[in-house]
Amino acid sequence: MNKPLPRYTAALVLCSLLALLWARLSPAGTLHTPADADTPERRYFHSKSIDDYETALRALYRWSRDLRDPLALTVNIFRMEELLRSPEMNREALEFAETLEKENPAVRAHPDVQARLDHLRNLLYLRANKPAQAAAMLSRRGYLKSFMLLGPFANDRPHDFDIPRSPEKDYDPALTFTGRHYTVSWVPGETNSRGEIDIGEIEGDAAHALYYFTTLFNAPSDGTYIIHLGKTGYTDLYIDGVRVFSNRLRHGYCADQYRAEVYLPAGARRFMLKSGGASQGIRVSLRVTDSRGEAVKQVSGKSGNAANAGVKTVSVSRFPALEGLVWKKALSDSEARAAAYLLYRSGLNSEERQEAVRLFLKTMENPEWRSYSAYYLGMVENQEDKRLHYFNLCRGSAPGNVECRLRMARLRRASGFYYEAYGLIAEARALNPSAPGWALELAELHISRGWRHEAIKTANQLSANGFHSSAGEVRARVLFLDGRYGAALDEYRSLLAADPFNRPWLVSAVECCEKTGNTASALSLLESHRSFFPRDARLLTTLARLKKAADGERAAIPYVAAAMRISPYNRNLCLLMSTLYRAVGNNDLGLHYLREAHRYDPGDFSLKQYYETITGTSTEVDPLLNPPNDGEISRQSLCYAHEPAIVLLDQYVVRLHHDGSHERWVRKIIKIHNESAIEDFNRQYIVLNPATDRIENIRLAVITDGSTVESSSAYTRSLSDPESRLYYDLQVKIIAAPPIRRGSVIDFSYRLKSNEGRLYRGYFGHSFTAGSEYRTIRTAVIVSSPSSKPLRCHLRGIDKKLLRKRRVEGRNVYYIEIPALAPFAKEPLMPHHSEIRPSVVLSSHSDWGSVYRWYEGLLRDKVVLDAGIKKKLSALIDEKDPPEEKLKKIFIFVSTEIRYVGFELGLGGLEPRSADVTFRSGMGDCKDMSVLLAACLREYGFKASVALVRTRDRGPVDRSIPWLGQFNHALCYVDYGKGVFFDATAKLTGIRELPPGDRDIEAFVVGENSHSFINTGGSFYLDHRETAVTEVQLDERGGALCRRTIIKEGHYAQGARYELLNRQEKLDTISAYWNDRYTGAAIGALTVISGDVDRPVSYTYGLTIPSLVDFQENHGSFRSFLIPSEYYKTMAMMKQRGNDIVMNSPSTSIVEIRYRIPENWRVVRVPPGETRSYPGFSARFSYTVKSATLLEVRSEISFTGYRVGRDDYGRFREFARFIHRKENERIVLDRAPGPEERR
Repeated sequence: MNKPLPRYTAALVLCSLLALLWARLSPAGTLHTPADADTPERRYFHSKSIDDYETALRALYRWSRDLRDPLALTVNIFRMEELLRSPEMNREALEFAETLEKENPAVRAHPDVQARLDHLRNLLYLRANKPAQAAAMLSRRGYLKSFMLLGPFANDRPHDFDIPRSPEKDYDPALTFTGRHYTVSWVPGETNSRGEIDIGEIEGDAAHALYYFTTLFNAPSDGTYIIHLGKTGYTDLYIDGVRVFSNRLRHGYCADQYRAEVYLPAGARRFMLKSGGASQGIRVSLRVTDSRGEAVKQVSGKSGNAANAGVKTVSVSRFPALEGLVWKKALSDSEARAAAYLLYRSGLNSEERQEAVRLFLKTMENPEWRSYSAYYLGMVENQEDKRLHYFNLCRGSAPGNVECRLRMARLRRASGFYYEAYGLIAEARALNPSAPGWALELAELHISRGWRHEAIKTANQLSANGFHSSAGEVRARVLFLDGRYGAALDEYRSLLAADPFNRPWLVSAVECCEKTGNTASALSLLESHRSFFPRDARLLTTLARLKKAADGERAAIPYVAAAMRISPYNRNLCLLMSTLYRAVGNNDLGLHYLREAHRYDPGDFSLKQYYETITGTSTEVDPLLNPPNDGEISRQSLCYAHEPAIVLLDQYVVRLHHDGSHERWVRKIIKIHNESAIEDFNRQYIVLNPATDRIENIRLAVITDGSTVESSSAYTRSLSDPESRLYYDLQVKIIAAPPIRRGSVIDFSYRLKSNEGRLYRGYFGHSFTAGSEYRTIRTAVIVSSPSSKPLRCHLRGIDKKLLRKRRVEGRNVYYIEIPALAPFAKEPLMPHHSEIRPSVVLSSHSDWGSVYRWYEGLLRDKVVLDAGIKKKLSALIDEKDPPEEKLKKIFIFVSTEIRYVGFELGLGGLEPRSADVTFRSGMGDCKDMSVLLAACLREYGFKASVALVRTRDRGPVDRSIPWLGQFNHALCYVDYGKGVFFDATAKLTGIRELPPGDRDIEAFVVGENSHSFINTGGSFYLDHRETAVTEVQLDERGGALCRRTIIKEGHYAQGARYELLNRQEKLDTISAYWNDRYTGAAIGALTVISGDVDRPVSYTYGLTIPSLVDFQENHGSFRSFLIPSEYYKTMAMMKQRGNDIVMNSPSTSIVEIRYRIPENWRVVRVPPGETRSYPGFSARFSYTVKSATLLEVRSEISFTGYRVGRDDYGRFREFARFIHRKENERIVLDRAPGPEERR
């Protein structure tokens, strides 16, 4: 009996059949070389695109052997390196490289081409286990190998790099300097086997840091020399104090990216290289040649200096093959392709300018090369959605392309979209069954799903097709995951025999040895490969650890010492050395290295606690932590025993570290006097970011009648709310208190340790708000920060005399003790708590200029558009449109196309995504949408910027406190007319309908070159006004037949448009509204008269009220206004207020009612017309008898301000009571006498 196929197998079979059918039907979906592939370049690209890299490599060699153009040769050398995906190709590639130099005279005639080829040969020799030949390639190219290193220094912000430092002026190896976290000095260093210094190998993490590298170059004679330089981040090169090279672009690394022609006098010249600010790690290389490009034989001589050197720069450029293209005014298609490819492969596609992206976009305009350009755009982009977009474009324009499908499959697999990945792999397999890529990707997919047996079967298929290394790597990983470490080690040994320069394989092999307890084999492996990785401190650390396990602590010390010579500021090495020395009985050295480990990594909280425990030291804030004792608690609580509860202690401690990480220590002690307060305290909450924060020492204890019970119940909940489209990476930890009774004391404390400072690039901002609705007896805020990291402590609502500051062991300590705070009563429509409760605000920004520079750094290069958005806009906008029409179309385009989603993920709470990413994803938060809107407006000549605001409900911005935490929303500012603001998140609005929360507030406008505060008010926007006009026909029974017309303007219009999207729901709401006052009211059909943006919304509906007039024999009466406005009930019921009333916005409400009286009735009394007018609010009521059967009543209530002050509350209450009285005054009717009565 046949067994059914497993679900995943069936899915793959189905995908394969569909993909095969699709490939057969596609005109380019064959393996045959296209008819127009009659050039070497096309033949090469065809083989590469179908994942036949071996054939592509041979085609590339045959083509390059006959080339004489140095540009084409350089491009092809980069292409050759791109193809080297497996060890099986290394031998043939090395033969090709060696033969190319011998047989092609153009290689030998152009030293730059020969140097590029030698750099490739260096890599191939290392992979071929020929380290001596690899080193010879570097020597004959003039690489500088020995340096002195200094760092790290802080480079949290772009302008940090340009701060002058003393090492740039003079070199003194004996000097020490204040580094990023600790004192640093010059240490010796050498390049690795590739001729570069990689700080990642030395220190591990080089993010937001800068380093200096110095060496002597002995110039044999006066003359011009060429310095060839590779780097990643911002870089300056000084020679004898003269700056000869300066670059502020961040990009990937490659050797020989730049060249500087420099005149040098004979003698020893001091080279000083400064590099930092790199997001991809700090990597640098230098080599020096003569003016012909040949390595220089150095001679000994005296060191020069800035005063007498005569050093001067002749020229600075990129490497010759690229430089010859980038300055051409008009590039041909082939030149543009070459330039784009060179920018990509040489790592010169900078974060700031995206040079390769722009050129590939240009070459994509040629249909003949669209697939080529789309593929490399997918390779050069970093964001997943962009990469998928371009790979899919390649897939569509070249149906036979296997590479793009494999790239897409890899991305989909990494994101967990496994079935999409299966389909793409099936397509690739159908197009070229003999290629290895689809099988390797399928094996990776099986491993991701946990289907290891299937992965082994795929690996065996790879072996059968001759791809032994790819198969071996899959088998090794599966065997390791299965716990078969010995078998996995055999596979890794075979792999390392084929490529000994593969570090991940070496690390995995060593781990296999350790898992099997074979420490000797692990040591042997590492020792045999040390020559390949001579500057890798991480491998040396592993070697030391293994030596300790094999031969004891004393034997491991020399290995750790060797690693520390490479990486002297490595906290792991210091900690390991401390452990070793303490184990052999040398406690003094053990404590010395423990102290150094703590000094080099002050943000490691566990290490800090360990150090303090071992040494018995306390922190600088410990003496200030003095909570009240039990006697004090009892005494202080007696005075307020009549209150439901009191907070005896509210203690808040912040300790900031050099790297921006921080600790928060919180403690609260509460005394319960009445059961009514228990509900507010039976759970305690801690908000945290699980990616950066760690909570320790949580304690929630309840003390009742001298007995203490601690909580053992806690759970965590996400704060994301998909229903409201808010997504946070925050969680809340909820701790349930033990049983609480009257008289209980609650003691709650915890420590939160956060590494978010590294995420926020050196910026730190935080606030603490004191007080609550319960009385607080003692509030203590303690802040400690390193003296080298300035932190501003701002007080709001707190006497500045309460702030005490002192300096303790290189730290600034601030202490604020706030006297007893009375409870803050909750009132309706009261201001935001930040306006009425005391607070302490901490910020690392000194002024708004530094806030601007920091935030502008986040915005940089985000306000850009790609071709897809520009195409959509060009179809929407007519260049002849007047400016305001363009504004309107672009605003509606962005607010309609992009779905608002509140991202608060990672740095998403502050950093917007780029405009093109927001557009492609179709969603974004207020910052993302403002950036996209600004980019679109700039495209059409408008000066647009992102503006940060604090919405009106949060109270005004305090400009005396430069702190980003004040802002909670983003708008787009446009320098049009007197300046206008747009809120792209406000759906169904026009450009003149700015929401009330955004109006008449101060906006922090982040311009391209400067910042400013601009008020968001102005006459450009429509006033907020609503008008209700009701025609009422009264009948003899007291009922009423009505026709009601509603007109809404300004922000009222936006709400109306939303409501009218669902007519039935709107009718139900109207029905409930009327039936709440008039039971049995019936609503007729609803008709929308106008609903366009920037115009009043108007609609009408019918209404039947069964009983409106109260008849008593020959008399009747009814309220003059159908439904009162309830200002008194909602805003003025309290006799007194402690706070202002906060209004939504200035607005006007108009009610007009025309009553038609039955013919046999007459109006005998109407209320008198009256007006009340006060500063900020007014009301007018009028009653007009138009005829015997027509009566008109009208009210107009206006608010011209945003709040009613506490001192004006008495007048406002009188005003609200006036409105209440007028709206409830009655109109009196009498029955008109009949004819007989008149006789």
